[in-house]
Amino acid sequence: MSEEGTRRGFLAGAFAALGSAQALASPASAVVPPREATRRNPIIDVLAFGAEGDGKVDDTAAFRAALLAAAGRSLLVPTPKVAYRITGTLRVSEGTMLVGESRYATRIRLDADFPLISLGAWAGLVSLHLDGNGRAGVGVSMTGTEGQQFVENCRITDFGAPCLHFSLGAGSGFSCASALAYRRDGRPGGGRAAIVIEDAVQLHAVPRKFVNLETGGQCSFSFGGGNSTYVANSFLSDLEYSRHSTATLITNCRIATPTPLVIRGGQNCVVACDVYPRVTLAEGTGGCVVGPNNYNNPPVIDQSGNNQNLIFCPDVPYAPELSNTSGTVALGNGSITGRWSRQGNVVSAAIRLVTGTTTFLGSGRLRFSLPPGMATTNAIPAPCGQLRVAHGDAVAWANLYRPAGAAYAEAERSDAAPLLPGGSAAWPPGTVFDLSIRLSP
Repeated sequence: MSEEGTRRGFLAGAFAALGSAQALASPASAVVPPREATRRNPIIDVLAFGAEGDGKVDDTAAFRAALLAAAGRSLLVPTPKVAYRITGTLRVSEGTMLVGESRYATRIRLDADFPLISLGAWAGLVSLHLDGNGRAGVGVSMTGTEGQQFVENCRITDFGAPCLHFSLGAGSGFSCASALAYRRDGRPGGGRAAIVIEDAVQLHAVPRKFVNLETGGQCSFSFGGGNSTYVANSFLSDLEYSRHSTATLITNCRIATPTPLVIRGGQNCVVACDVYPRVTLAEGTGGCVVGPNNYNNPPVIDQSGNNQNLIFCPDVPYAPELSNTSGTVALGNGSITGRWSRQGNVVSAAIRLVTGTTTFLGSGRLRFSLPPGMATTNAIPAPCGQLRVAHGDAVAWANLYRPAGAAYAEAERSDAAPLLPGGSAAWPPGTVFDLSIRLSP
């Protein structure tokens, strides 16, 4: 027997055995003899409908006929000699499964600017390579309100349009496992995501799950109006959120892209991930959780303008800016350093200023800039920490306040007198200013 015949025989036997096993697992009253089960659910093979798989003959009609015959069952797609050439959309109807032998070898190649696959409710794709061939069509399209589709162990690559595209309410209960998906010219920063959800208001949950996804280091997701998208154990690049993106959970993933990650929308979470890009929460973002994560490029910048997000950011350095309420200051040959961290919505910062021989601190109250990207919407002055000044045995203390809407902390004594008297000579070289700052809602 030829290698081709052996492979096809093995697949047929495997599916027949699966049917028998399902029958044996049924209640006694529902048991169907194996021969009868095979007659009722014969193995459907695209080659039996005239598909060639030589990369030249148009196999669209053969696939459509085979899919029609296999409606509600499984359609086998043996590994072709070259590729199955398709010039129109293949509709995989409700409950139908298109099954290949390997996501590296069983290739269905698009040769037109139409969507390659349209998945109906409960339909699935297993062990296939969907090759976009650089054409402008979508790889796999889900439309309307049909849901519960699945894609397993597939490679979906080189499409000019998204590899997977969901209209707003489509794909509820969708599952994608152990897949490779990347788009033609989908380089980071290019805005050409492999997986796209239509961007509009989605008022109810449409859960979609992606596990063990690989996107080839290219632009991964455009979450659009997605509501309840789950991504786990995956290697990702660019992630695009819109103001409509809701309840997206990304966990245990590597996010590796030079493009900054800007989170928008509400109730979006990135937790237990290795995150390379700088992360920013955009203005108006609320109910989001970022971290605890492992960051390669901190810090996390909160521009939301509210206290509705929980951010976990490790202890990272920053360069505080020094100023004064009345007059010029000069750090000279002194030094100033700062570190900060955030746990939930509580920010802690530590600043140290050491005067040098050419340091001039002026006569007003000192001001120290807060960590970058913090919300500045506090409506009234708020106490935010203490300042300790020490030189030898001499020690002085001052309170720190954050003026309304300010991006800095200001030091003054408890009696409201200026912390520093006129002239830099009051604090000789080597004087140490230690600030401890804590900011919370």
